[in-house]
Amino acid sequence: MLLLTYSVGVSQTEIDFRPEMTNPEYEEGDWVSTSMTRWVRNFAIGLEYIYFSTSGGLSRYNYFTDKWDYSWTTSNGLADNNILLVAYDETTNYIWCATEISLSCYFTTFRRWENYYFDDIGLIDDDRIISIGFDNSNVWIETAAGELVKGSKFGRIFEKVSGLTPNEFQAIKWFGYRAGNGGRLPFFTIGNGYFFDADGYITDMNLNRYDITTWTLDKWGNYWVTTLGLGVATAEERIEHLELLTNGLFLDNVSAFELDKKNRMLWIGGIGNVDGESGVTKWDMRTGRWEYFQSQYLYGLRNDQVNAIALDDNYVYFATEFGLAVYNQNYNEWKTLDKFSNLADNFVYDVEIDSEFVWAATAYGLSKITKATVLMDSVEIVNIKPKALRQVQVYDVEIMDNLIWLGTEFGVYIYDSYKDEGGFQAEAGGPMNEDVYALSVYGDQIWTGSDRSVEVYDYKEQKWLGGPERHLTAGLTVNYIEANEQVVWVATDAGVLKYDRERQRWRSFTMNDGLIGNYVTSIQSDGDYVWFGTPAGITRFYWNDPLRID
Repeated sequence: MLLLTYSVGVSQTEIDFRPEMTNPEYEEGDWVSTSMTRWVRNFAIGLEYIYFSTSGGLSRYNYFTDKWDYSWTTSNGLADNNILLVAYDETTNYIWCATEISLSCYFTTFRRWENYYFDDIGLIDDDRIISIGFDNSNVWIETAAGELVKGSKFGRIFEKVSGLTPNEFQAIKWFGYRAGNGGRLPFFTIGNGYFFDADGYITDMNLNRYDITTWTLDKWGNYWVTTLGLGVATAEERIEHLELLTNGLFLDNVSAFELDKKNRMLWIGGIGNVDGESGVTKWDMRTGRWEYFQSQYLYGLRNDQVNAIALDDNYVYFATEFGLAVYNQNYNEWKTLDKFSNLADNFVYDVEIDSEFVWAATAYGLSKITKATVLMDSVEIVNIKPKALRQVQVYDVEIMDNLIWLGTEFGVYIYDSYKDEGGFQAEAGGPMNEDVYALSVYGDQIWTGSDRSVEVYDYKEQKWLGGPERHLTAGLTVNYIEANEQVVWVATDAGVLKYDRERQRWRSFTMNDGLIGNYVTSIQSDGDYVWFGTPAGITRFYWNDPLRID
């Protein structure tokens, strides 16, 4: 295996998060997270999987099924998602990996991770593990500062040693820096607009360069190549044509997502960029195929900084920072509606769809777009109540039959689309004259969230019910709410709150339970599962396990 470069990314783990091991309250797979795994440092071949150390967790490729399994992340017990090095011990079938803050081991017998932080094994915080190796009874760790640590293969006991004799060194199977130089790369061919250079990098048609970090030829005659930015590629020895095995999010900062439950497609949008690149992710969960869409390379998609996503038949709508983007899935075509199309403002916070219209919540009011005209040259867009809403930031829009509920910077606004009239909700007990960032409609109830509390309005009774156990939500900024028959999910800047309607109680979930990040931006229920978007990636939680009571 050839180690050409060794890049260290920025850790996304929260400062106060220090798990010792996998949370024993949950079964493996109850919490599954996906992040940005395109930056791959090295890999190790096990009995069933090839394990890849990435910027977004430990990725696992099953070479019997030729499919990606879910990555191991902090949701499964790892100390950090920025994995610098992975190693596999054949004698125990254990997987070891190094992060910027820890050495971690997956005990396959118990299906759990254990983490040994640098202060646990006598290393300083700013050192870095560059090699992991195994002999008959020990695990060996070498650091960038020249430290050498010997430990038990079964964990917990570590000691520094002064050095190794040549015989001792040769008896160790190394991963990482000490694995040695595998020689010059073969001259691979590669398609889809990419160009391979045997000096150790791949370029695309836009002259972006992606350095190759490691490569090897396995015992089945397959090459495995890892890169910084393009993920993993593989080729058969007799053909030497590289195929990219795309996996993970284009951006880890998930600001919005939408699940196509019928087709098992997940559309994911983010905010920000990495190395100047940003994009939208499409994940086909049935086939495991990942696809990326970048505004800088696509005509019609002017901006890929996404605040909200909505699906309607063959169309996908993206509320972006520069207009409302529309994607026609049948024809693979993009179009962006903006102020020149008569949209109220280019900054679109949210988008919702009913049978006839697309409703766009913007930084300068609410726009109603006739769906039948979206792809025409002349799109029919009407700005709602411009005298009342023209200079109002509308953060969220929810539909209750003919009533359009808006979360705004001045509270809740209700618009009757049949009567073309509306006004701000001013009844006592509600969130008057304050930022309402999130709304959710279920039945006759409207749940609202602000930076102060969660409130509930009963439309049938025409009164505010107040927030159940309000002290649990006080002081938390609410970013998103999803209410259904059984529970109400509330996304905050300090985790997720679940309100159990039957038991009338709150339960909080954080990174200590399995979230990949405590700042939660978006939520969507999926039967017995629920999905959470965070700036560190997206998490799926098996919340309705009949054998577990949260």
